[in-house]
Amino acid sequence: MTAEEALVTVVAEWARGEAPCDPGAAGHAVAIVVDCYRSGRSVNEACEAARAFVGSWTRHPAHPRAAARMSLELAS
Repeated sequence: MTAEEALVTVVAEWARGEAPCDPGAAGHAVAIVVDCYRSGRSVNEACEAARAFVGSWTRHPAHPRAAARMSLELAS
C-alpha cells in the first residue's frame, strides 16, 4: 500500500465517522486530501484541509446534526 492509498483509506473512514448520515462528505474529504497531497503539501497539511472541510460541512445548518445542535444551543 502506498502512502497515498493509506491516506485515502484513513481519511475516508474518519470522514464517514464524522458525517455518517452524509456519505458525500467522505468523498469530498478524500478528493481534498488527494489534491493537497499530490500538489506537494505534507500529509499533515492535507489532513488539515480535509478536517477543515468536514468540520465546516458538519456545522452547516442544512445538515441534520448541525440543525439538532443549533436547536439545543438556542434552547439553553
